[in-house]
Amino acid sequence: MSEKQIQCHMCSSLITRKSPTQKFCKSCSKKREKQRKRNWAKKTKYHTEYARRMRANNKQVAAEKGKEINKRNKQSIFWEWETEEPKASTIFKTAIPFSNFYSKNSVTTNDQTGVKQRIKQRREIVNGLTTILKRKTSDIDFYEDKVWIDIFIQKPNHRFDAINFIDFICDAIKEAINVDDRWFCIRRVDWEIVKDDPKIFIGISQAQEGHKRVCSRCGRILPLDMFWKDKSDRMGIGRECKGCMTNH
Repeated sequence: MSEKQIQCHMCSSLITRKSPTQKFCKSCSKKREKQRKRNWAKKTKYHTEYARRMRANNKQVAAEKGKEINKRNKQSIFWEWETEEPKASTIFKTAIPFSNFYSKNSVTTNDQTGVKQRIKQRREIVNGLTTILKRKTSDIDFYEDKVWIDIFIQKPNHRFDAINFIDFICDAIKEAINVDDRWFCIRRVDWEIVKDDPKIFIGISQAQEGHKRVCSRCGRILPLDMFWKDKSDRMGIGRECKGCMTNH
């Protein structure tokens, strides 16, 4: 056997050495690699299945614990704010001239050919009100937490529904303060008839206690430090609070 040849450790055939660490011929090397992959697949499948079952079990336990916490904290028909006003450290109020275009009734139509035009008109109305509110709230930082909305409509006559102004106004507030309207709470909607220079009064208030998040399990609104860190989330925290995820 020459120096450039070695004997395969599996089939004992003579082969030409191609590297200092070579021990097997090409065909035996393929067989060993195939067997290695099979062994890895068996081992990985076991661990993957076990991890899957553990995740499913932990998820179920967290869901049950979240339901229990949620049941303890849910309100009755005598909910809290009926006797106690929501605490707010920031209260913003402004007035804009009355316009029936801020009512959703102004952009509804049964004419199918005018749908696109009405959608464009709606967008223009919301953008105009957003610009006004954004300019007036530019020095206030709002957080992801409950935002309380007060709307007072001075309408020139009794033909307009005050309740129909909520839609456009809240869309504009959402864009202006950069807080999703899932956090919005309508605290008051009122109206009066004003013949001379009617206006729309808008109030926005918030506790200003920092960003918060709603636990996906128990539904509680909690500070961010009550959640475990999660780098994949845009805010760097998970969706399930520590209370639901502890003691699985």
